[in-house]
Amino acid sequence: MFRSLTVPNYRRYFWGSFVSNIGVWMQRTAQIWVVMQLSGGNGVALGVVAFLQFAPTLVFGLYAGLVGDRFSRAKILLVTQCAISAVSAVMAVLDFAGLMSLPIMYVLAAIVGIVTAFDAPIRQTFVSDLVVDPEFIGNAVGLNSAAFNSARLIGPAVAGGLMVVTATWTVFLLHVVASLGIIASLYSIGRSVPGGGRVPREKGQLREGIRYVLASRDLVGLLLIAGFISALGLNGIQVFIPLAAGELFDRGALAFGMLTSAMAIGSVIGALVSNLRSGIPKRRTVFGAAAAAGVCECVLGAMPTYELFAAMLLPTGIALMYFVVAVNTRVQISSPDWVRGRVMSLYMMVFFTGAALGSTATGGLSELLGIPLAVVTAGVSMIACALLVGAVLLAGARKRDSGESEDVTVNPDFANATEITSIISTGTKSRV
Repeated sequence: MFRSLTVPNYRRYFWGSFVSNIGVWMQRTAQIWVVMQLSGGNGVALGVVAFLQFAPTLVFGLYAGLVGDRFSRAKILLVTQCAISAVSAVMAVLDFAGLMSLPIMYVLAAIVGIVTAFDAPIRQTFVSDLVVDPEFIGNAVGLNSAAFNSARLIGPAVAGGLMVVTATWTVFLLHVVASLGIIASLYSIGRSVPGGGRVPREKGQLREGIRYVLASRDLVGLLLIAGFISALGLNGIQVFIPLAAGELFDRGALAFGMLTSAMAIGSVIGALVSNLRSGIPKRRTVFGAAAAAGVCECVLGAMPTYELFAAMLLPTGIALMYFVVAVNTRVQISSPDWVRGRVMSLYMMVFFTGAALGSTATGGLSELLGIPLAVVTAGVSMIACALLVGAVLLAGARKRDSGESEDVTVNPDFANATEITSIISTGTKSRV
């Protein structure tokens, strides 16, 4: 389960990232609560903030992947993490001075979104730079998810308590302090793990990455379901939770933090359980986990009390995170190193597009239908999408492979950008 931690560089990055992510979840919790207070509990305002944080990936995401293929990923991440920390420092100062407003929060959210557009896809591919051995990639992805969601467990609970006894500005400030963890780790390993620099500057490299993905039905199907589950599951839940805490059950900041932590407990369990799996996750595993998450979300929407709602967040988190680790692992191992940055940037673009559209849609849906019915509607939609896309992909795979194994393999013939372009243009199909 923890074999990737035997790699020294990954171990340093893992612990630095873990500390930083605690601060990230503290900051997100405080940000959501400030927006709730400034907007009077308006779900659309929460959706707008989420949209502004994720939408820039649509503009910069694919280019960010190419930058990660060209330059040192460690140095790029060092810059992005410093920038995100600086935005939190500004939030702390404005909140302390009583100058924070919804328009300012929107601007700061947009800045974070632009930085994240570069940070997120490069962070995904950086894992493969650290562990090197392809056999460790899936394990490292699972550990990253477990660490991220362990921080998601700790951060909101700590933030909720701090907001009760102090103020939200202290939470923003502590995020700045916690960011020093990943900044220090990236600085220490930057020289020993160059990353990037594998692709010389040439014309058409962005189109090349898109063509590589479109040549694989498997990748297209994975990206499609990832975007849909991101919209209605992972990020839809992040809109529903504060609305359920504040509006549906009439609870305060601490109860909101505890709901987020309950979701995180399930996510940690899901990530660790996924690490017990051997081999590459199969197609049916990915789409089965997506459908299971939809079922859990339907049940979640029917919960009549705060306590039952919190309890149901556990299996919901397990199913969602098992899906995330499975789809992320399958996409990464399906991509050779020379194009992995662009493939993962497309993956993150789809993921964040789902987040941007889904957060806004679920916020509006909760205003239109009420919170419980909105949650159920999202769950039913997730089930339908998982069954439909999964059935089409599996049927196509059976017809194409004629009974071959579902295991993902990276075609060794894809040695460089010129060759993959030639293969696609001549109509030869790659098996991924």
